[in-house]
Amino acid sequence: MTFHLALHAGAPFDLDPAVAAEGSLEAIALHGCARMEDAGWRFTAGGFGDERWPVDVRFDLAAIIPQLPDLLAALEGAREAELDFFEQGIDRTVTMRPRPGTPDVLLHCSSNANWSPAQPDEVAPMVDLQRMMRDLAHAFAAGIAVAQPSWAQASPLREWLTAGP
Repeated sequence: MTFHLALHAGAPFDLDPAVAAEGSLEAIALHGCARMEDAGWRFTAGGFGDERWPVDVRFDLAAIIPQLPDLLAALEGAREAELDFFEQGIDRTVTMRPRPGTPDVLLHCSSNANWSPAQPDEVAPMVDLQRMMRDLAHAFAAGIAVAQPSWAQASPLREWLTAGP
C-alpha cells in the first residue's frame, strides 16, 4: 500500500467565531478538527506496508494541518520536506525527497515508537503527492468555510479554497 492521506466529510458542524480571533492556523486546526471529529469526519492515513494507521481528526489531523503550508511550498519547489505524525500512538515521520532528473519523490518513513514500517521506503510521482496534499488542504478549508465563512478568509485557508482540489 502506498502512502496516502485523506479527509472524509461527515455531518455539518458549527464553530465558535470567538475561538479563532487570533487567526492562527494552529487555533483554527485545533478547534476545527475537534468539531469535525464530533460531526463524524474521518482522517485516514497509511502506507509503508500498513494500510491503516491509527489516526484521528481531533489530534492527528490537527497536528498535520499547520505543517501543510511549508510542506506544499517545499513540494512545489521540488525541495525535501517532512511530515511529522507526532501524536501519541502514531509518532512517525515521513520524509519526502525529490529524485533529481525524475518526476518522482522518494518517501521514507521512520518511527519513534514501537511500530516499524514493513517497507520504510516508497516512491511516488511528485504530481500525485502534490495533488494528495492539496486535496487534504482543500477538504479541510472547505469544511471550515461551510461552518464559519469568516475563518476561511484567514491565510492559508483562503488560498487552499481558491486553488481547489
